[in-house]
Amino acid sequence: EGDRIQFYDSHRSETLMRILKSNGYNLVRVFVKPGERGSEITHIRGMSGPTNTQGLSDAYMDNFVDFLTRAQTYGIYVMPCFTENEMLDNDYFKALSKGASKQGILFSEDGIRAKQHYMELFLQYIKKQNPELINSLFALSMQNEFAFHSDEAPFNQQSGSYTFIDGSSYDMADDEQRRDLANAAIQNYYAKMKEAVAANAPGLLLGEGTFSMGAVGKTYENSKGIRAIEGNKDLRFPMTAVELLKTDIDFLDFHVYRWGCPGTGAEVFKYFAENMKLFTPEAKELMKNKPIIMGEFGS
Repeated sequence: EGDRIQFYDSHRSETLMRILKSNGYNLVRVFVKPGERGSEITHIRGMSGPTNTQGLSDAYMDNFVDFLTRAQTYGIYVMPCFTENEMLDNDYFKALSKGASKQGILFSEDGIRAKQHYMELFLQYIKKQNPELINSLFALSMQNEFAFHSDEAPFNQQSGSYTFIDGSSYDMADDEQRRDLANAAIQNYYAKMKEAVAANAPGLLLGEGTFSMGAVGKTYENSKGIRAIEGNKDLRFPMTAVELLKTDIDFLDFHVYRWGCPGTGAEVFKYFAENMKLFTPEAKELMKNKPIIMGEFGS
């Protein structure tokens, strides 16, 4: 429509699958864009489609099905990742979610139901086109890199009480209770996401991505209450690997970059792994049943 360009190159997808296969790879991680992306020229609409779309964009989903079909031909598994937990931005989902998006989804019953619904529609669309394609999905990753934001509700509330979805009340002046609220939110959220996946694709894995606390200048001790830290402009607060592994996710996708950390690659990895409490006895016990993969890394 007008200058709104939408494109998908099936030939590039075919080339990608051939290259992956010839180099011995069997998994590709892809971002599934819920809402609008791009410059003023491109305006790629993503899975939301035009604002009057009822549900998901057929055009977008047809492209994803093509991608998945080509991956299956070459024996490549696909792990779709729902970017940064944005809600679909068509009118249908805005109304369904009551405007909840990103962090707000975790603290909204309407937001959680809306995300469950678009995951349901996503899986059902694939099954309708070809039921066998579900077998080429490795997992659904709920977000690229999960983190709470201290400037967004409820963590921008510094005093008084906050009542969570389940009716539990938390003292927002107390760091321990603020952390308890964060853990209650992720426990509830991933349980609900797991329900949606299990109902529509039994056996499909549920994953989540994260970067380290250290990548944004945080440790568990200085970020327990998810409060802005003086001198640190980054307002993102990842949870520890232990806390994430205690939820209903099946595995954690840990992203490691150097971020100014000195030493060899092994030393950099060790620093960030310790920062995320990966070497603790509790983490080692959890990892017997829930592996950690590294979906992103860089020098």
